[in-house]
Parts: sequence; C-alpha cells; structure tokens
Amino acid sequence: PPIEKIRAFENHALRFSAVHCTPQWVAEHMTKENLVRGEGVHRRKSSFAPDKDLPLAFQASPNDYTKSGWSRGHMAAAADCRKTQSAVDQTFLLSNIVPQDRENNERYWANLEDFCRRLTEFFDDVYVISGPLYLL
Repeated sequence: PPIEKIRAFENHALRFSAVHCTPQWVAEHMTKENLVRGEGVHRRKSSFAPDKDLPLAFQASPNDYTKSGWSRGHMAAAADCRKTQSAVDQTFLLSNIVPQDRENNERYWANLEDFCRRLTEFFDDVYVISGPLYLL
C-alpha cells in the first residue's frame, strides 16, 4: 500500500510524508462538544510512540528527538482530542508530530492552538488544517 496516503484517526486526518517521516498536513474538525474531556481522559496517560501502521523504515522514533535541539510539535493537539483516551493517544503518534523550535512550540504554536479552540465559542464548526514549514 502507498505510504503517502490520507490516514483517518478518531479526531483528525493527515497525509504522511515518507520523505520527511512527518505529516504533510493534518486536518481537524472542532466543535464545543468534541473538545469536552471524557471521563478519565488525560494527556499524562499518553506517550510519544512510533506509528506502527507505517512500514518500519518510515516510522519516526522518540529517540530521533533526543538531544536534537528540537521539540516534538503536535499538529493535531492533544487538547483538541479529549473525548476518548484513544483519541488523545493517537495525537502522540509520531506521524502527527513535526520538529519544532522549543520556544515556538511552547509559546507561539500553543497560543495558536488555544485560539483555534476558543473559536468554537463563536462558531459551531471550526476546521483547522496545519502542517510543517521547512526552511532550508
């Protein structure tokens, strides 16, 4: 089966890049209702993991980020997928992660994610499409 295909998860979809071993893009549909945390659901129960549905040669590993200077940046944020624990866990698959500068990830990107969630206070449906920007 082709690797660079659209893959659907509980709360997001993505197109995986075999070249970069990251998502090319991730799409989410947010509503107030699907942002409500399910009983017993918490991101602390999740950990970054290779996406075992991809061929081994294309699976990123948590060790790829160790001492790399890069932060693991969610494209579909865990806070966007709190209805079930499995939805949160799916956001920690490395097929949903891109390398990000730590300050960008913890500050600017986190603020953008929060802004998108807050849009559900004003709109019934919020569609978010995100992806990496590679500067060479």
